[in-house]
Amino acid sequence: LGLEVCGSCGAVRSFSSRLSTGDGYYHVPVQRSQALYGPPQRLKARATFRDRWQRRSIALSDAKNAHRLRRCREAIALLTSAVRLQDSVRDLALALLMRRRALAKWAA
Repeated sequence: LGLEVCGSCGAVRSFSSRLSTGDGYYHVPVQRSQALYGPPQRLKARATFRDRWQRRSIALSDAKNAHRLRRCREAIALLTSAVRLQDSVRDLALALLMRRRALAKWAA
């Protein structure tokens, strides 16, 4: 890479004067025989109130959409059985209904 390296510890020469030591190298006290990466560690993180609220609202929205879709499929199944339409027509009717609902929701 063409970087200047300290002969005693192997530190890379710094390009920032405020972070470097007097000789211009970053000196890190690390044993040469020590492995660079240790065993994997489990990270613990706590969700904030906003994260929990957003996750809950997304889950509720998904549940409502799934319920609406199930009701629409049942209604279309009842209609197609009463009129005796083919499955391809039923699938097109469901797609059209869901598209109209999405457009109505977007326009509102």
